[in-house]
Amino acid sequence: ERVKELKSHPKTTSDEERSITAEHKSGLLLFAKLRKLNRLSNLYCKDVREKTHERKLGVDELHLQLQNLHYEAMHLQKEITNCLEFKSKHEDIELISDDDFFDFAPESISRPDVTKTDSHKLMLAQLEWELEQRKQLASQLSSLEKSIKEKQEQKQKLEDKLSSLQPSLERLRAATVPLQEFFQMPLDWEREQYQL
Repeated sequence: ERVKELKSHPKTTSDEERSITAEHKSGLLLFAKLRKLNRLSNLYCKDVREKTHERKLGVDELHLQLQNLHYEAMHLQKEITNCLEFKSKHEDIELISDDDFFDFAPESISRPDVTKTDSHKLMLAQLEWELEQRKQLASQLSSLEKSIKEKQEQKQKLEDKLSSLQPSLERLRAATVPLQEFFQMPLDWEREQYQL
């Protein structure tokens, strides 16, 4: 505005020239100050943008970690639900009754001080007792099978021995036919009658 005024008055005096020069210097200083403030403002905005970007990256990283933890928690919750809904075969196993177990199982296996208060440990102890019983029964079965096999082998040997005697006995019987006729002893006829 002042510049327009000065341009409209072509004639200037030395006081006015000094005033114009002072105002020109003041304007130049203000303009330099304005450029400096503009530069500082741009630097501040750039610095704020960089800090904001760094903070945003940090927040994004934390958000990603939070999402990962959320998905992991959901996965673990599904696994827990699956485990709770799991129907194990051990639930269908018929084990010895608790009273019989404590009556017959040795204390080293039954451990009544622990198993009477903890159903899981009771089931484990019953399974251990069942395993011991099965091992004993398997051992007995093995020894009985071995004994049966030995008896069958003895029986087979006796049958083989008897079958080898059969031809000798037939020859002996055939050789005794003349004696039977001489002494009039019909042993063949009685034997045939006995076989009928």
